[in-house]
Amino acid sequence: MMTTERKIDCLLSELYEVLWKIRRWECITNYFVVFKGEDVDTVRPYYDYEGTQKAIKEINRCRFYLKSQVSKTRIQHYLEEEGMTIDELEMYRDDLKHRINTLDEILEYRPETKEANNGVVLETYCNYDEEIIGKEKDQLKIELDRINDTLDALYDSAIVSIEGTETQWEKMIEEKTQYIDSIIDKDLWNEYDKVLHYKHNLNDWIPFDKYELWYNWWDYVFWWK
Repeated sequence: MMTTERKIDCLLSELYEVLWKIRRWECITNYFVVFKGEDVDTVRPYYDYEGTQKAIKEINRCRFYLKSQVSKTRIQHYLEEEGMTIDELEMYRDDLKHRINTLDEILEYRPETKEANNGVVLETYCNYDEEIIGKEKDQLKIELDRINDTLDALYDSAIVSIEGTETQWEKMIEEKTQYIDSIIDKDLWNEYDKVLHYKHNLNDWIPFDKYELWYNWWDYVFWWK
């Protein structure tokens, strides 16, 4: 079907939300704590490893496919009135932003006074004509607004081709959402929100489940964060 970039962005957001839930549940079930001598199997959190990995692969495949279709459209869709592709127009827009920021820095520059080692006082000035720089900045801002309007219109145009229908994509996302919701232990999920600390880096979490006497770690946890 032919669709717009904005709709694809919505699909990607929904896919990422499902992926985030699966990844978070992975973190929760990667570790669990028991008292010494306690039967491990009686408190082991349920974790469908094969099903989870399969869901992750399917979601990522869909995400990569949608992103690649958007990239392909941006590279191949030529705009006669602009004389460039969407991808080139976006790079042109970014270049305009950079140039405007540079001109802002020039206009805001004030003379600097420094004293050399021999006691001589030196003053540094920015060599520019404020009127000329101001006019150039105004012209570039007008051009940037025009480019942004053009790109916004393109993002709302049905120019991206993807397999399947909108209903099929929504059904697939709903199925993945129902799957992850079915394997999540709500009590453990909520317990995981109570206390967290880092294992190696900011993205690697170790959960403390309801059997952990986590209050002994409370000060440590928040100091580390």
